[in-house]
Amino acid sequence: MLLFRSAPQTEHPVSLCNGVREAMLKRDCGKALLVVEGMYFLKLDPDAWLTFDQIYRLLHANFGMSRQVVYYGLQASDIFQRRKDTGRAHRRGPKPYLYRVPHPIELEAMFAPLGTSTPSDQLKRTDLCNLKAYRMALHREMVIRNWLDAGGKGFKMYRGLMADRLHVSVRTVRTYEKDLGFSNEANYRERQITWDNWYRLPRYKQQFSPEGERLPSKQWLKIVDWRTGTVILKPHVRYLAYTALKEGLEVYQVERLANTYYPYDRPAQDGVDPIDFYYTNMAALQQAGFVQQNDGQWFYQRE
Repeated sequence: MLLFRSAPQTEHPVSLCNGVREAMLKRDCGKALLVVEGMYFLKLDPDAWLTFDQIYRLLHANFGMSRQVVYYGLQASDIFQRRKDTGRAHRRGPKPYLYRVPHPIELEAMFAPLGTSTPSDQLKRTDLCNLKAYRMALHREMVIRNWLDAGGKGFKMYRGLMADRLHVSVRTVRTYEKDLGFSNEANYRERQITWDNWYRLPRYKQQFSPEGERLPSKQWLKIVDWRTGTVILKPHVRYLAYTALKEGLEVYQVERLANTYYPYDRPAQDGVDPIDFYYTNMAALQQAGFVQQNDGQWFYQRE
């Protein structure tokens, strides 16, 4: 597994790969992950032993990390080993605990033992102040990376997968995209329902999963009356399609597909002259930090 990624001298030299990050978030080890990322960002040597006060002062001074996050992060005993400080024999009061900086290979073996290679997205210093900023940064870098891999075009992905990798809700991911200034476009697929295939529709609408969770409506019927120009949306069930076909209406099965995502505020294209849209879109890309090289390749210009 690719566990480290080379970086310029102005950035932290190593970082965890996304597979380890996502696995730790899914196992509710977010605070411990944040502390580990801060240690690696500051180039602390693995196997080094530091007191809580030393760790907190470093993380708070460099990232603004709160005392509560550092404390609860260090309580993950399977990630941070601790022992009593034996070098304070001539000082009064209880001896403080020392916490060991974990080695990245240990985290790989613990959280990503299958060895699947995953990228390691680059983070900024301001991304490590709290868990919200950290999760938002992982989402930001994932969208930028996939957009660049698609050659500067929008890429498709289900928002549920984005939320699952960060261990948050879909609604939270929408909030991240709004705060980051990202945009997306909805995609649909239509299939006409006729007398030859209407009976293949489900008899009842499945509203709940076997676990009791409410299922999103990703399929529905679009009933069109061309005589009056009216369009009616109804649940995806058999008898409604049968009734509409008997009335001489056209019936279409509409399926919601994965959205197309853009890491910038993409201007609206409908009803806009193609040339005007091109220049407006290029201006929005440059404002978001994207630069196109002479060979047509895009790259993201970081602050």
